[in-house]
Amino acid sequence: MPLIPAPPAAPEKDALPLRLERELHAQLRDYAEFLGSSKEYIVTAALRRVFRHDKDFLAWQQGRRDAAKDPATATPARSAPPTDDMSDEPRSAIPEVARKAAGKDRA
Repeated sequence: MPLIPAPPAAPEKDALPLRLERELHAQLRDYAEFLGSSKEYIVTAALRRVFRHDKDFLAWQQGRRDAAKDPATATPARSAPPTDDMSDEPRSAIPEVARKAAGKDRA
């Protein structure tokens, strides 16, 4: 038996090329510098946190697992509210033209 254990195996990784808004990318760089870590670490940690705490996602994911085991007890897939491509806020049911006319447009 060795006196020093072997280091743990590094997890397998996939490349994920993506494009970010410049401001978001700048914040990501700043946050990585703030923590003294890499951007990869920040993105990984943020995704883990989201996946661990989003109760709707966890329930949906469990439903998929259950459906794979027993299709007869499958629950219908939950559809997320539509969001703007660059926003975390759900889209309003009021069309943009109607919001502008009513003076409710977010500038």
